[in-house]
Amino acid sequence: MSPSSGINKEQLDTPALDNDVREAERLAALDHLNAIRPETDHILQQLVDEVRGIFGTDLCMVNLNLSVVQYFRAWSGELPAGLAEARQDALEHSMCQYVVDSEIPLVVKDFSATEEFREQHWCVNYGIHFYAGTPLITSDSHAIGTLCLLNAQPIEFGQDQMRVLRGFAQAVVGRLELLGALGREQAARQEEARRSDDHQRTLDSLSAHIAIIDETGTIVAVNKAWRDFARANGVAGQKYAEGANYLRTCDSAAGAYSEEAAPFADGIRSVLSGQRDKFELEYP
Repeated sequence: MSPSSGINKEQLDTPALDNDVREAERLAALDHLNAIRPETDHILQQLVDEVRGIFGTDLCMVNLNLSVVQYFRAWSGELPAGLAEARQDALEHSMCQYVVDSEIPLVVKDFSATEEFREQHWCVNYGIHFYAGTPLITSDSHAIGTLCLLNAQPIEFGQDQMRVLRGFAQAVVGRLELLGALGREQAARQEEARRSDDHQRTLDSLSAHIAIIDETGTIVAVNKAWRDFARANGVAGQKYAEGANYLRTCDSAAGAYSEEAAPFADGIRSVLSGQRDKFELEYP
């Protein structure tokens, strides 16, 4: 659909229940991306700087629409000091709310020349007259915000210009989705490390000598009692700690009491292969 300077009636006729479901899904998608971050992302900053340079506007912004506020994720140009510090404004003050609701671009050449936007908040309070915005649509088809341009003077802005703006909007979405995926991966690694630490503390609290092996016989974890006993008896770390293959060590055992090693390895292998449910052998 071509850019417009108003709101289509169809946008106002959507059933309230459908709107509620759609809004909940949209906010969930935004939360999944974890896109509300105060730190500057250099790629997003480069994008808004480049877009502003291309169109020569006072401002270019990446705005994310929450339930009642609009969050300024990145911008190029001089924002009023209070807005820049807060990084957000009431959603009801924004033009981007219409773009997100309709999921289509919106252009207003001059707020003061229109009936519906003559008293627009940014026009009255900050002297902004021109607006052009296009929705940020995720790969799951959710509109989470806008890439928009604002200017104190009216600007002619046609479909060719909007196509360029939409192309940059796709790049913005790609960056936000990449940052979200990287953040989730980092969180998963941290959670796995936390669980591993908890597991190790549990093992270390036990007085029995414990080594956990995988299906190949490789040691994946040992507890403190196991380590202390091995060190006290002069066993080299590479032979008893994580990464060592316990079964191969048993196979190659020599010296005192080594005659117990092969039967022990055979018994463990019988459990690993499913021939036995359990195997026990006490050895020196």
